[in-house]
Amino acid sequence: MNKIMWSRLTGAVLWLCLGSAWAFDPFVVQSIEVQGLARHDVSRVYRAINLNVGERVDEERVRQMTRELFKTGYFSDVGFSRTGDTLVIRVVERPSIARFTVTGNKEIPSDKLLQGLRDVGLAEGRAFDRSVLEQVEQELRRQYFSNGRYAVKIDTQVKEESDNRVAVAITIDEGKVASIRRINIVGNEAFSDEELLKPLRARSKSWWRLFGSRDRYSQQTFSGDLETLTSFYQDRGYLNFRVESTQVSLSPDKESIYLTVNVYEGPKYQVSDVALLGELVLPESQLRPLVTIRPGDTFSRQAATESAKKISERLGDEGYAFAQVEPMTDIDEANRQVKINLLVKPGNRYYVRNVNFRGNVTTQDQALRREMRQYEGASFAASEITRSRVRLARLPFIEQADVKVNPVPGESDRVDVDFEVTERSAGAFQVGVGYSSGQGVLVNANVSHSNWFGTGNRVSLDFVTSEFSRNYSASLTQPFYTLDGVSRTISLFQRSTDSLTRVSSRFDTDTWGGSLRYGIPVTEYDSIRLGGSFRSTQLTVLEGRTPQKIIDFVDQNGDSFNALTLDTGWIRDTRNRTVFADKGYIHRLFADIAVPAVDLEYYKLTYDYEHYFPFNRYLTGSARIGIGYADSYGDTTDLPPYEKFFAGGINSVRGYRGSSLGTRDEYNNPLGGNFRTITQLEMFFPTLLGESRNTRLSVFLDAGNVFDTYEDFDAGEVRASTGVGFQWLTPILGLLEFAVAYPLNDEPGDDTEVFSFTFGATF
Repeated sequence: MNKIMWSRLTGAVLWLCLGSAWAFDPFVVQSIEVQGLARHDVSRVYRAINLNVGERVDEERVRQMTRELFKTGYFSDVGFSRTGDTLVIRVVERPSIARFTVTGNKEIPSDKLLQGLRDVGLAEGRAFDRSVLEQVEQELRRQYFSNGRYAVKIDTQVKEESDNRVAVAITIDEGKVASIRRINIVGNEAFSDEELLKPLRARSKSWWRLFGSRDRYSQQTFSGDLETLTSFYQDRGYLNFRVESTQVSLSPDKESIYLTVNVYEGPKYQVSDVALLGELVLPESQLRPLVTIRPGDTFSRQAATESAKKISERLGDEGYAFAQVEPMTDIDEANRQVKINLLVKPGNRYYVRNVNFRGNVTTQDQALRREMRQYEGASFAASEITRSRVRLARLPFIEQADVKVNPVPGESDRVDVDFEVTERSAGAFQVGVGYSSGQGVLVNANVSHSNWFGTGNRVSLDFVTSEFSRNYSASLTQPFYTLDGVSRTISLFQRSTDSLTRVSSRFDTDTWGGSLRYGIPVTEYDSIRLGGSFRSTQLTVLEGRTPQKIIDFVDQNGDSFNALTLDTGWIRDTRNRTVFADKGYIHRLFADIAVPAVDLEYYKLTYDYEHYFPFNRYLTGSARIGIGYADSYGDTTDLPPYEKFFAGGINSVRGYRGSSLGTRDEYNNPLGGNFRTITQLEMFFPTLLGESRNTRLSVFLDAGNVFDTYEDFDAGEVRASTGVGFQWLTPILGLLEFAVAYPLNDEPGDDTEVFSFTFGATF
C-alpha cells in the first residue's frame, strides 16, 4: 500500500476514534503531545491551536482547534485524544511538492502563470492540496475560454515520490482560437445590420481577412463591442436602448463561434434645450459657441460630452486647471425630448509654480525647457501645456513625453507641471544599402548625433554612392541658435555625378560648396527660411553621349561655374506627425535665386501642399499638389542642365519610370524641363496584418509631367496613373515604399513600369 493511501486510511481511523475521544470529561491540560510530524515544526501546531498548559479543554474547544489546524493547509487529517492530563494531537501531513512544471502554454506567459500558481500555494516546497489544483484547472479553462480557445485541453499528473512528496505536471494543449463565423443582431429596425456591425471590433471570418485577427473571438472584445453598440444608439437619440440578451454558440469542433445579440431600440429623442448652469466665471457669450449641440437636434451623448469637454478646456486656458463640466439630462418621456444641463464647476484659478522634467539622463533641462509654451509664474493654460508636450514628443531624441499637473501642497492657487520623458538613443552609426528608381542601387553610411552633449544640436556626416553619383556632406543644426527659437544650419558638401539619373542625359559634374540657412518662427505653426549657398561646379560633356542642347550650353556659358544663391521660403505645418501623418497639412513655398555678377544667373520657385484628413480611425485621405518653375536671367542663356526638373517614379507619377517623363534628347534620354506639375490623391488604410503605426496600404491617383517652360504646358500631355501602394517604416532601412501602378494615358515612347520601390537613403 502506497504512503498516501496509508495516510488517508490512518486519518479515517483517527476520525473514527475521535468520536469516542470527545466523550472524555473536560479537563485541565497539564501537557501537550503532537504525533505524526515529519517536515513541519511543532510550533506551527501550537500557533494554530492557541492552547496553553493550564487551560481547560472540552468538546467545543477540540472542534475549534480541529478547524484551525485544517485551515493551515498543512494537514490532511487531524485527531485528538487524552492520556491522563496530557492532550495528544495526531496529524497526517499533506505531501509536499517536490517538482512543479507547466508545459504547452503560449497564450499565458510562463512567468505570469507560475507566479499566479505560487500565489495560491502551488509551488515547489509547498504542501500539496488536490482541491487547489482542481480550482486552478477550472481557472485556466476560464481564462482560455475568455480568449476564444474552447478546444483547450489541460492534463494534470500527480506522481508520488519518496518522503511523502509528489511531482505535479500540468500539460496544456491550447488548441486553436475559435473564429467568428456570423454575428446576428435581432430587434434592430432603425439601422441595418451592416451599419451596426461596422463600428464593432469583432468581425466574421472572410477570405480577405485571412491574415487579420479581428475574427478571433475574445470575451473581452465582445463585451467592449456591446458597449460600442450602446454608444452608437445613444449618440443617435435612442436613450432607452439596451442589449436584452446575448448568445454565444459553439460549433461541435469548437473552432467556430456564432454570436447573437438581442436589442431593444426604444424611441428616438430630440434636444429641447441646452442650459449652462453653475459658476460661469466667463461670460456665457464666450462659452455658448463651444456647445456643439443645439435645440431641435437629435440627442447625442457624445455631442453633449464633447461640448462639456470644450468648455472645460476653455476654462483650463483661463487658469482653472481642474475645472469640471458635468452634462446632465432632464428627460421628458411623454414628448420624447431631452433638456441638457451643462453644470460648470470651475474650481480655483491656478498659477504654475514650477515646470519640472524627469527621465532626461543625457539631455540638459535647457534643451527641453526651450520647447515650453507654458511658463513658470504664468497663469495655468491647458492648451499651452498640451502644445509643450507635443513639441517635446517631436524632438528626435525623445521617444515619449507625458505630463502631469500636481497641486502644490498647502497652496490653493498654484500647481507644478511635471513632464516625464523617455529618451531614445541620439547617436547613430548606420551603414546600409538602398535602391531607388532614379538612382539605382545606393550604398550609404551615416554618423550622426541628434543631441550633441545634451544640447539638442544635431551633427551629421554622410556618404552616399550610387551607380551614377557620389555624395559627401557634413552639417550642424542648432534648433535654438537664438533664445527666441531661430534655428541655424551650416553644411558642407561635395558631389560627383555621371548623370543626374539612371535614365537622363549623359554628362559629368563635380560640385563642392556649402550653405548657411536660418529658420525663423513666426507663429506656432509658421516659419520662414532665409539663407544662402555657394556652389562651384565643373561640367564635362561626353563625346557621342551628351545631347547637343547641353553642348550648346557649355559653348555659350563655359564649363566651370560658381554660383552664389540666396534662398528664402515659408512653411506652415499643422501635421500631428512628421511620419505617417493622419491629420493636418503642410505648405512649403521656396525661392532660390543665383545672384548676378557671378558665373550663372538663374532662379527656382517651388510650392508643395499636402493635406491629410481622417475619415475614421482606419481611413485617412491625402491630397498633394506640387509646382516648380525655374529659368535663367541676365547673361545666362539657359537653365543649367543639372538644375532641371524631372518627373516620374514613386515620389511623383507612379507607373512611369523614375525621372523618365518630359521631353527627350536625340539619344532618347529624358532632358528635364523648367516647369513641373504633380498631383497625388491617396487613401491610406491599415494593412491586412492589423493596425500599425509602422505600416500602411494605399490606393492612389497620380498625375503630372515636366515641360520645357510654363508656356509649353498642355493638359493633354499630363500623364496619369492609378494603383496600390505600401509603406513600411523599417528600423534599419528607414522608409520603404512599394507601388504597383497602371498608367492611364501613356503614349508610345513612354517608359512605363508596373512595379517600383525605394528604400534606404536617397538625395
